[in-house]
Amino acid sequence: MMPNHPPAPASAGFARTGSASGRKGRGLPCTCGPTRVHIPRRFLALSLALSLALSAGPVLAQRAPAAATAPAASTPTPEWRRTDGYRFPALADSVRRLQFAAQAMQLREYCADRRVPDEFVRERLQRFGRMSGREETCASLADY
Repeated sequence: MMPNHPPAPASAGFARTGSASGRKGRGLPCTCGPTRVHIPRRFLALSLALSLALSAGPVLAQRAPAAATAPAASTPTPEWRRTDGYRFPALADSVRRLQFAAQAMQLREYCADRRVPDEFVRERLQRFGRMSGREETCASLADY
């Protein structure tokens, strides 16, 4: 059995000979270590927002949005609370629209796949219609 000796330090002026990875019998360079990957910030922000919207989907889907918006729609909005001049919609509204778009895409796949039973598709369309507040059909899913 050979004793375990640490490698001798190489002097600064000489290059190391042998394979690039330092392992005997392999001529492959070492691919370990830090790798710089450039990801545009807009793409990163959009993917983060989309992942948050999709991960919150099942939780938000359990609530009844029509019941939550009905009392607010019946009372007039006070002048100090108006948001007509806002350039961007509220974050909750953006999340809701992204969630509806993702669910509509899934339902469109169900509608197009003839192996999925009709009763299942009808039930899912009715459930989605209760969340969106409108009558949903396979053709109306193209609006999302």
